[in-house]
Parts: sequence; C-alpha cells; structure tokens
Amino acid sequence: MRGGFGTSKNPGLKHQRYTKVTKKTVWVDSSASKYYNTMRPSGKSEKLYQRGPYRHAQVIGYNEKRAKGKGSAIFLHRRTSASNYTMGCVAVYDSSLVKLMKWQISKDVQIAIHA
Repeated sequence: MRGGFGTSKNPGLKHQRYTKVTKKTVWVDSSASKYYNTMRPSGKSEKLYQRGPYRHAQVIGYNEKRAKGKGSAIFLHRRTSASNYTMGCVAVYDSSLVKLMKWQISKDVQIAIHA
C-alpha cells in the first residue's frame, strides 16, 4: 500500500502521504507519457476528483518501476452503489476503507484481501 488521496480530508492515514485532490488532479495512465503511473496536479489522464469512489482511496503499489504496458492506476477505493465493477481496482465500503487507513502503523504495509 502506498500513499492515500481523496476528495475529502485525510481520514487518519498517518504514516504515508495523503493528497487531497482537486478538480485538476489526475493519474497518468498513458504509457507514452514520462509521468506514466504517477499522480500529477493536472493533465489529460484519469481524473481523481470523483466524489463517489475517490472520497478516500489508497494507491496499491503496482508497476512502481513504471514499465510501459504493464498497467497502472490500481487503487483501493470506496465502493459505490453505481456499479459493482472496478476496472481492476479493489473496492470496499467506506467505513472499512477508513478503518484500514487508520490501522496502518508504518509506511510499508502489505494487505491481503480474501474474497
């Protein structure tokens, strides 16, 4: 698990960076970009200002070497009633997500999720 982000204030993540996103904040998912698989203050990639799923969210540390074509933007985020699909992310109820974020007691955390 890596840093958190969201449209709301930090729910209690203490040992990792938390970014309150703006309407311009994006996650660069284009492998052609030098910023591939990173959060940027603005751009033309996935908009992170989404009050539904990204009220609170956390980055899952995947493809951190940013190898082109290996995938990007995998998050642990809030489950919404709008859809049961996550496009590759992991979605949990907001209360569970906040508990997980508060529970983390170091900057290096691994979480196993069992279905």
